[in-house]
Amino acid sequence: MTGIAFAAPWLLAAAAALAIPVIAHLARHEDRAGRGFPSLMFLSRVPFSARARRRLKDRVLLALRALALLALVLAFAGPHPVYEDGAPAGRRDTVVLLDVSASMGLAERFDAARAAAAAALDAAADGRVALVAFDDTPRILSGPEAGADAARRALGAAAPGHGGTDLPRALQSAAAVLAGSPARVRRVVLVSDLQSAGLPADPRLPEGIDLELATVGGPLPANLSLLGAWRDPAADDAGGRVVLRARVANTGGEAASATLQVRVDGLDAGVQPVSLPPGGHLDLAVPVFPAADRPTRVRLALDGADALPADDARYLVIAPPRALRVVSVAPPDSGPHLPAALAQARVPRVVHERIPAAQLTAGALSAADVVVLEGVAPEDPAAAGALDERVAAGAGLLVLAGEGAPAAGAPLVGAAAGPLVTADTAFASPANAHPVVAGPGGEALAGIPVWRYREVAPGPGDTVLARYEDGAPALVAREHGAGRVLVVTTAADPAWSGLPLDPAFLPLLLESMAWLGGHR
Repeated sequence: MTGIAFAAPWLLAAAAALAIPVIAHLARHEDRAGRGFPSLMFLSRVPFSARARRRLKDRVLLALRALALLALVLAFAGPHPVYEDGAPAGRRDTVVLLDVSASMGLAERFDAARAAAAAALDAAADGRVALVAFDDTPRILSGPEAGADAARRALGAAAPGHGGTDLPRALQSAAAVLAGSPARVRRVVLVSDLQSAGLPADPRLPEGIDLELATVGGPLPANLSLLGAWRDPAADDAGGRVVLRARVANTGGEAASATLQVRVDGLDAGVQPVSLPPGGHLDLAVPVFPAADRPTRVRLALDGADALPADDARYLVIAPPRALRVVSVAPPDSGPHLPAALAQARVPRVVHERIPAAQLTAGALSAADVVVLEGVAPEDPAAAGALDERVAAGAGLLVLAGEGAPAAGAPLVGAAAGPLVTADTAFASPANAHPVVAGPGGEALAGIPVWRYREVAPGPGDTVLARYEDGAPALVAREHGAGRVLVVTTAADPAWSGLPLDPAFLPLLLESMAWLGGHR
């Protein structure tokens, strides 16, 4: 120790308050009770000079008051000892990061890693030490409070596994262990073979934490590694084909070649050749046709001799898409266009039930993902309330205009339905990027003739997705609680418009169902 420093030296200026006890002792103390004295009226005034003398009294009390104030000032100033390097007193805390990924099981590599980790533990005996093992996921084998002996016992029980190497995540874990440490020196000792596959990002430690490397083993010979496999939803198509992506890297020091074999539910589904130079990597597209009614199991494996077979396979399970449950409420004379279009749905698959308005109850709506009102309104106020609650809870509502469309101001519709209009008009091109009209159905909507529609007055929060050529709203959407509402101001009836007979009707309806049902 070379001296004393203060955390807040500017507070030492408060030591001037030591003058307060001195002033208190020197202050004049008057006798406020007074004393009786005869009259001075018969005495002449004689001027004279006087000097008041002040002397300190109760010196012990004065000293105690001054010491109390001085102790208070020093406590707030924060004194601490200073060492030669200028840092406050403290210990040296260490985290030993031990790589237990699959590559560490080669030859005598893990024995060398164990010896390097033991040396790091011995060198950290002057402070707290923690042992963290990592592969894909870091695990604290011995915390800093357990001591070096517990860390050595945990090191003796450690063994390499079958996981990959995620160095950035391991360094984040070590930094978290040291985050609350008040030590003067904080460091991380990384014991690893430092495969390039383990460096998908730039690993860094926070400022103030030192990193020491203890590398073991040399570069791997030729080794192709299947780093990951995942589904690419953006590449799926309407025909039911699913596209998987497989990332292959050469983590060895020599060029390597292999064949990626694909098996779906135990059956061969194709092969793809792979050839990479040292350090190279690529992503392969693997098309798969999964079953529609059950989970599909996929195995991707590299068929080729390399140094580390443990990283040559990946397994995936593709869950079947959940069908949208659609309940439509229609009058007895409704046409077949809506059910026929819904029967063509594949992604998402639709389970459709058509009921009369009299059967619209809370029980009928409980399992519905989307409710369709085909030109009818709920007959029972209780049914209307149940529909409103179901939509607010997350279901979708498609309102098609008709003779019995919901009355103006119906809270579940959002866009109030008005009077019937007879006109010779057509759909205009949608000027909106909404999912309902952004697909092929919306692109082909323009020019479809319309002879009858209902006027609507969009309310606050409503979005007009498309209009007719005369400017009237054609498609109006809105959020309603956790659910969604879409109003089509014309009917799915050839007597109202050419929409149900146009090729745009099917994709437009399916995009509407997917959006209303929250399908992803």
